[in-house]
Order: sequence, then C-alpha cells, then structure tokens
Amino acid sequence: MADLKKILGEELYNQVTEKLGENKIDVVSDGSYIPKNKFDEINTQNETYKTQVGTLNGQLKDFEKAAKGNEDLLAQIETMKTDNEALNGKIKDITLDSAIKLGLVNNNAKYADLLTGKIDKSKLQLGDNGSVIGLDEQIKGLQEGYKDLFQSTVNPSPGANPAGGGDPVKTDFRNASKEDYQKEMGKYGIHRFF
Repeated sequence: MADLKKILGEELYNQVTEKLGENKIDVVSDGSYIPKNKFDEINTQNETYKTQVGTLNGQLKDFEKAAKGNEDLLAQIETMKTDNEALNGKIKDITLDSAIKLGLVNNNAKYADLLTGKIDKSKLQLGDNGSVIGLDEQIKGLQEGYKDLFQSTVNPSPGANPAGGGDPVKTDFRNASKEDYQKEMGKYGIHRFF
C-alpha cells in the first residue's frame, strides 16, 4: 500500500482508503499478479493432475493386489511342481519295485521279496517303452551269487509220472444216464439240478 500512497498522494490516498473501509488494495505492477484466466487454466491443470495422480495411485494399489495374487499363484505353482516331482519319484519307485519283483519271479527266485533289497535301484533306468534298463544284468549277478535262492529250471523226465500221478479220469457226460450224472456231481457238492 505504500506504493499506492506515493502514486496518489497523501490526500487522495486517504480518500480512497476511507471509501474502501476494511478492503485492501495492492499494486501489482511488480509481476506478482496472475490474470484470472491464467489462474483458472493453471488451477484446472492442477486439478487434472490431482485426478491423474489419484487414478494412478488407485491403479498402483490394484497392481500391488494383482502382484500379491501372482506371488501367491507363483508360490502355489512352485508347490505344485514340487509335489509333482515327488509324485513322479514315487511312481518311478513303484514301477521299479514292481519290475524288480516281476523280474525275480520270472527268473525263478524263491524269495523275491528278500532279493529285491539286493538290487541297486540307482543303476536302473526306466526306458521309454516301460522296460527297466540294467535289471537283467543285476538279476544274472544275483543268480550267480545266490544260486540257492533260485529254483533250477530243469524239467523232470518227460516219460515219468510222479507218485500217485497219472492221467486223470476224464468223464464224458454226454452219454451218461441222469443217475450217473447226479452221482458224479454229488462228489463236488452239487445236489440240485434244474
């Protein structure tokens, strides 16, 4: 207001201040004044930026939620992969155990369960067709090392019949009487006929 007093002079300045009352007047020739339209433009731009910042903050929160969900999902996927690998390992073990027992039984092992522990699974591989690579070699090694635990594959004499053996009596009921048929079936506990 001091600048206005210099410009108007003491007497005119006093008249203006009396008319204004409590309102103040500033001289804005020093460049600190912003025209109303410029102020409105900047204010609108400021409000636009505030809105954009609010929108971006909302999106950021959404992304944080989505990222958290993805972390959980990724953790679940990793857990599933681990579980899947464990199950594949169990399936491989079961397949190898079955193949070992079957291989031992097919090679006339007397005690397949006992000999199963003698097979080194780390040297076995599953083939694409389900075969077990390396099993035959290990079984042959067991047959040589534990001959007593395998039955020999020698067939008895082709012409000999064991004691009490012989050809079983073959009964042909096509020409048998009803009484003979009932008598024969009675031996097997069948007493009712239709």
